[in-house]
Amino acid sequence: MGAMKEKIRSWKESLKENPQRKIRVLVVLGMIGILLILLSECRGPQKKEQTASSSDSASQPQYAQQLQEQLKGMLEKVDGVGKVDVMVTLENNGETVYVKEEKKSTDTQRSADAGSGETIQQSQQQEDSYIFVDAADGSRTALVQKQLQPSVKGVVIVCDGAGDIKVQQRLIQTVKTALNISSSRVCVLKREAATASSK
Repeated sequence: MGAMKEKIRSWKESLKENPQRKIRVLVVLGMIGILLILLSECRGPQKKEQTASSSDSASQPQYAQQLQEQLKGMLEKVDGVGKVDVMVTLENNGETVYVKEEKKSTDTQRSADAGSGETIQQSQQQEDSYIFVDAADGSRTALVQKQLQPSVKGVVIVCDGAGDIKVQQRLIQTVKTALNISSSRVCVLKREAATASSK
């Protein structure tokens, strides 16, 4: 034990005598400390953060299919329409709106003008940040405020009764009201008559 103390004492004295050696030792100890911090962060529980993004693109075809089925069921009940086929195209994938925390700060500056008195200038800064929720598996997910559905790009309707202008107008008006789109996005076509097969 005494020999160990003697070695430490002689090492301390050599550091006092050689300042460059002292700096090297401090640099090495600092690097070891940084390395240990990095290792502890790598081995700790990793939390995955899901930041704000657009809605899941895989749901787009499902949403279009759902709209087509709903429109077909509704349009078949309109007088004079007959058999109906509907195709809906979407403009985007929709959007997920996340809850944000707003932080506002006001900066006031006073300056004195010669002869005119005091001038006050105010500037406001706003900083938005998402609110995250910790899940049981250690992941973090942004808190969803609302889910906006994809926008409808256009609707094509093919039906038996489209030869009648009144039926066409009723179909266009129904789709306009149901989807809140303009009439220019709705196309109504007459179904091709089935031809008798030659014997």
